[in-house]
Amino acid sequence: MLTGVRGVAFRSVASMLRTTPQVARAASTWGADAWRHDKAAFKDWIGAAMKDENSIEKRQLYAHLALAFGDVDVDKDGFINKPEFDRLLEKVAALPRRFGMAPSWRAEYGGDKDERIATRGRLFDGIDGTAGFQPRGKLAMGQFLNWSYMHIFQKAATIDPEKVAFRHVEEYTKEQ
Repeated sequence: MLTGVRGVAFRSVASMLRTTPQVARAASTWGADAWRHDKAAFKDWIGAAMKDENSIEKRQLYAHLALAFGDVDVDKDGFINKPEFDRLLEKVAALPRRFGMAPSWRAEYGGDKDERIATRGRLFDGIDGTAGFQPRGKLAMGQFLNWSYMHIFQKAATIDPEKVAFRHVEEYTKEQ
């Protein structure tokens, strides 16, 4: 046992190398959330979230969306306005875009930022006033989540399971 500058005891590097190589090989940098970096895992994950309301995948989706909502709610009042909604959609869309499963906003709106903001403003207005609320110019997280689930699951139903995931190219034929 060695002692550091502040008198804290720690193991020598040599002893750590002798005792932890199995852990180092088994541990993933990404943890157990393969859906964050693996297209095939993402497809499986979103499919499982759609099928079972009480699945761990649905809870992970909830956490992913809720965390994104909290990140863009800059004044932390529990609501988001139209500019925050636009940022939220960009943040949440980054994950399926990573796998080529959603277009960039430039592709979707022809590079026209004003069109993107106007279209998303109309979408915001359509969500505002749902869940028994009068339109009020802000969305609660529950309203966003309800809309998100419907939107995500509708899009996920169109995922082509035969489309090649290049990370696992060995699982596909040459023709695919």
